[in-house]
Amino acid sequence: MRAIPWLTLSLTRLIDLPLRSLSAGQQRRVSLARLLLARARIWMMDEPFTNLDRAGHSLVVELISEHIAAGGGCIVASHQALEGSQIRACHRMLGLITFFTILGNEARAWSIKRETPALKAAGKVHSDIERGFIKAEVISFDDFIVAGSMHAAREKGHLRLEGKTYEVNDGDIVSFRFNV
Repeated sequence: MRAIPWLTLSLTRLIDLPLRSLSAGQQRRVSLARLLLARARIWMMDEPFTNLDRAGHSLVVELISEHIAAGGGCIVASHQALEGSQIRACHRMLGLITFFTILGNEARAWSIKRETPALKAAGKVHSDIERGFIKAEVISFDDFIVAGSMHAAREKGHLRLEGKTYEVNDGDIVSFRFNV
């Protein structure tokens, strides 16, 4: 983590000015400096990129990455995209994994706790699917990419049927068979 956030955030020349006299971008940088000084393990950030120039945006991404690499966590509400590695690091810290469902040309990602059985994962998608669960048709994301499509994966035998106790893995693509 950076030793002197004031220098990192280009705030040295602003130290003696009242906060109300600063621009929105400068106020955002002051908020980031306060966050760094607090040394919190988990950062909660609401729109951290708002009112920042490109250099400020890059700095926030770098600070978040450093914080996660140092074992911290980050909860970010933003209309700006984060890098996938930052999202995955936060998921790992919270003990979460992501599985996918595909229906037609629509794919959805679902977050669940690690070691969640297929029955409970089905309930994450819809309570009716959990109630009428029969089997889960599963393929790993990597096998799906190699196959190129669900149809090709099915023809090559990459899909497998799993029961209620199957622990869904990170990156699994799951099609739930159910009857209600």
